[in-house]
Amino acid sequence: MPSRPYSQPTMNTSQHQGAYVLQFRNDCILSGELLAGRIEHVASGRIAHFQSRDELFEVLERMVEEVRLAAQHES
Repeated sequence: MPSRPYSQPTMNTSQHQGAYVLQFRNDCILSGELLAGRIEHVASGRIAHFQSRDELFEVLERMVEEVRLAAQHES
């Protein structure tokens, strides 16, 4: 299911450029092995999923770099 973009009239790209939403699955266990969910970059709407604690940080690092590179190409 694709996410709906945030309302552009209320968005300030520079204000939200570094904002990410982290959503965990209902059955995740923060202190255990099962840590799954998704990360969404607020300004662009980009979404990435993760299945473990290690993957969470790998996905976030990759997404931050992709957003940074996209911003460089747009300017």
